[in-house]
Amino acid sequence: MVAPTAEEARALALPNLHAMVALRTGQPLRAQPLVEEAEAAPLAPQHEALAQEMLGRWVVGAPEEAARTIARLADTFGVEEVMVHPVAGATAGTPADRAPAREETLRLLAEALR
Repeated sequence: MVAPTAEEARALALPNLHAMVALRTGQPLRAQPLVEEAEAAPLAPQHEALAQEMLGRWVVGAPEEAARTIARLADTFGVEEVMVHPVAGATAGTPADRAPAREETLRLLAEALR
């Protein structure tokens, strides 16, 4: 998840984080919450370590930070090509037929990687 600021990117990651924690802990799977819903429903304390572990493997941040992380990963694994799967959450009022935060993730990352 990439956004103009690291804080915004972390907020966009919350819905997917909640969904992945639910999946890994055997909770019922539901539609992914909106960013605002995820912010209003903190994870259970016993799931915080799992959530932090997951976030440690994700690229979440401001454009330049995310670009550096991806470049470092590519270097570590000796690859010239990296696939990006943006899973940025939606906010209230987001049209159901679009994913603007995902589109913005790709746009910002592409600009930072130039």
